[in-house]
Amino acid sequence: RIGMSYKVKNPALVWLDDKVAQVSRTTEIFQGRELHLPIYGHAPAGEGVTEVAAQDALRDVVRQRLGLREPFVVKPRHGSNSKHIFVFPQPKDSDEEAAVASVEKAIDSDDRSWRKESWNQNAVPKGALLQPMYTLMTSFGLDASEMGRHRLHRPLELKVQVIFGEVCGACLNTHPAFLIVTREGAVHLFDQEAPGFLKRHHGTSEPLPDAALAVLRASLRLHW
Repeated sequence: RIGMSYKVKNPALVWLDDKVAQVSRTTEIFQGRELHLPIYGHAPAGEGVTEVAAQDALRDVVRQRLGLREPFVVKPRHGSNSKHIFVFPQPKDSDEEAAVASVEKAIDSDDRSWRKESWNQNAVPKGALLQPMYTLMTSFGLDASEMGRHRLHRPLELKVQVIFGEVCGACLNTHPAFLIVTREGAVHLFDQEAPGFLKRHHGTSEPLPDAALAVLRASLRLHW
């Protein structure tokens, strides 16, 4: 698939990996329904008058958001794999200089892993944007003993598997071996003790807290 993308170089597919264009395009496809988190500001890379003005405006937005309580992120318009994401979970306690500097860092960001991705992704214009931060699993009312687990300091992100335009299932980005969501939207929990379930040396799968599982099931009932 990746090799074919470099042969075809279809510009009509670039928006799928463009974190700015995909917001408006998805809203258009779903007839005005907003499925993405809103973009509070964005700016393209470049040294022209228009680009520099947009970058300065985005820095001003960063300063404004620091005065509010809503957590936010600054991230590249291009790229993937959660690389070069600047997270500000407590804006009022964040360092203003570092937050403002994150704009330029995001715009100029590059990662070796991106070069192994499709042509479509690498054709996305460089830039940066600011959005609200996804809710972390630690805010779901977990037990005190669960709060220190690293994987739970991340969003409850569902990875939907699609083959030839048809959904065949989904799994959690943080707990891929704990459960699977079927095509019908049902949650199937894997038996961690089943013979041969885990590959050698992989160890056991970290369990998903009941509170997070309840949020997942409630969300599936509403949106699947």
